[in-house]
Formats: sequence, structure tokens, C-alpha cells
Amino acid sequence: MNQPMKIAIVTPYHWSDRYGGAEYQISLLIGEIARRHPELELHYICKPSTHHITPSDHAIRGLAEPRWYTKYGTFFDAPSLYRTLSDLRPDAIYQRVGCGYTGVCAAYAKRPGVNMVWHIALDTDVKPGIDSPALKKPHHWLEKKLLEFGVRNTPKIVAQKRSQADDLRAYYGRDVDAIIPNFQPAPDFEKDHLASPHVVWIANHKPAKNPEAFLDLAERLSASTEVRCSMVGRPADNSWGRAIVERAKASPAVDYVGELSQESLNALLETAHIMINTSDNEGFPNTFIQSWMREVPVLSLHVDPDGALSGNGIGMSCGDIDTLYTQTLTLINDTEKRIAMARKARTYALATHSLNNAENVVKLLMNKNATNT
Repeated sequence: MNQPMKIAIVTPYHWSDRYGGAEYQISLLIGEIARRHPELELHYICKPSTHHITPSDHAIRGLAEPRWYTKYGTFFDAPSLYRTLSDLRPDAIYQRVGCGYTGVCAAYAKRPGVNMVWHIALDTDVKPGIDSPALKKPHHWLEKKLLEFGVRNTPKIVAQKRSQADDLRAYYGRDVDAIIPNFQPAPDFEKDHLASPHVVWIANHKPAKNPEAFLDLAERLSASTEVRCSMVGRPADNSWGRAIVERAKASPAVDYVGELSQESLNALLETAHIMINTSDNEGFPNTFIQSWMREVPVLSLHVDPDGALSGNGIGMSCGDIDTLYTQTLTLINDTEKRIAMARKARTYALATHSLNNAENVVKLLMNKNATNT
């Protein structure tokens, strides 16, 4: 009897421990693999946690228990990760989140018969960043070097968008094997476009997400018009993060919601009319797709992945806070324009970001020679 094909999904955290965009996409991918290919054996390799669930469609393999120093880089997990892969002997590896794990998996994938797909998450994953002040610290430099080894040596690379493919070619001299947009399940809901305007901001609180800009925007909007501004996301556990939460909770212009489950977040988006993004950079935000599918146009301070917002009439990248304020106020007051943009957004998302995209990832994993550019 033939042994089932083993696929190792490798990333620092399982979604039952820490839930971000990469973990959400992995959860959807695993669900689709289990539904469409129940014959495949799925193993999720990540850092250990007491929060891990016991899933029915995959096994979780925790790495060695963390030491005090492991917080300084995933490269400290390299020996444990390589041993775990050697014990498991997977036929294919799917790795997401560019980090030291990328290099370790690429090194293991040099073994005969092992396939690997690295899925680019952040735009910075494929940019050298030699001049970045952060890389002056030895542990950050080591982390980046191990990632770069992975980028150069992984058998296959998938980009979320064309600009990532362009950067990979420019900085590493290699082409992606496929551009596969992020995917989401299509929701069934009823939208009340005529309800009181509701503006939402969704992100885990990090400096790169620029939550202060949203707080500034919400306060300006509340001084100009009747609007509900909701702030959603996991707060950072440091003095900066606590200051953000304190300011948000103290502001009469902001409804501070905090962290939500995906189900609760989607329910909130069904009541929203505009989604605001203030990040400095992103890969392809899941929140864009979740918003579009629920007829919520996106107004962004900087991010416009592959020109999706401006090129499809489903939002706008504004470039500065004053333009973001003006465009948000315009959509709040111009209901007809907002509804037209919202319906375009759903049509675009259903056509471009359906769960069918997950099958293209599976094909690359199952066929060592497959490409889909």
C-alpha cells in the first residue's frame, strides 16, 4: 500500500496561539487541502504553546521549548526545526513568514525527493535591507542572512502580487513559480448601506501599522460629521502599545474594540461602510479582501497592492493624512458613490480572491516540477 504524501506546514506560530494574516491564510489553506485532498497527511511545525488546539485535519508538532534568548531570533530554533523535519521526513514543505525557518527548510529541501514552496508574506521579505538600522544588530543580521539563504535556495517561490515577483527578480535574480492572490471564503450577508456611516481600522498594533494616524483621523472626522469609528486589533504588550490603547479608550471619537475572532471581525465588517488602512507597508492584507467581500471599500494611507485599489475603483491610496481625511469624508457624505464602490469591491474580490486559489498552491506542493506563472 502506498504511503500517504506528507506535507509539512512550517511557520513560527499556529493560529491557535497567535493569529495574524499569515496564520489566517494557512488555516484556510489547510481547510481546503483537507476538504479537497483528504488523502494527504498534514503536519504543522511551529513554536510550542499551551494554547494549541487538537485539530482533526492536521497534527501540530511543537519545536523545542523556548529559552530566554530565543526571543531574539527564529534562527535559534534551527537545530530543533531541522531535527523535526528529519524525523518527519515530509515529501513537501510549505513555508510562510520570511524568517530563519525559511533558510532551514530550504536546506532540508536539498535532500532528494523533497519539494518546498515558500510563500512570500511581507514585501520586505524579498528586499535585502542592507542599509536598515535594524540589521546593525548581530541577531537581526543573522536572521536576515538565514532568510536570504532560503530565498536563494528554496525550490519554489509563490508571490501574493506582481510587485513581489518584480522585487524578487530585481534583488535575487530569480522568478517566482506562481503569483497566487490571497483567498477567502465568500460570505452570505445583507448590507445596510443607508445606516449611519461606520468606519473601521483593523490591525494588530505595531508601529508599522501606524495606529496613531487612525486616531488622528477619527478625531478629525468626529469634529466634522456624525460617524462611528471602530478600532480593532491585538494591542502590543509594551509601553507604546499601552499608550495607544489608553488614547483610543479615552477618545470620544473612537469605539475601541480590541482583538476579535475572525467570525466576530467579519460580523463587524458587515456593518461597516469604509475600511481604513494606515500601514507603512504590507504584503496583501487579508483585511482588504474581507472588507471588499462585505462591500466595504478601502481607503489607504500608503498601501495599494498591485494598484488594486486605484485600478479597480474599489478604494484609494491617499499618500498623506490630509488626503485620507478628505476622501473619507467624501465617501461618508456621498452615499451613491460609496455604494457603487462597495459593489465593485465585492465583485472584484469574488473573482480574484476565491478559495479556488488554494488549489494552485496545492498543485505546486504535489508536483515537484509544476509552475503556474
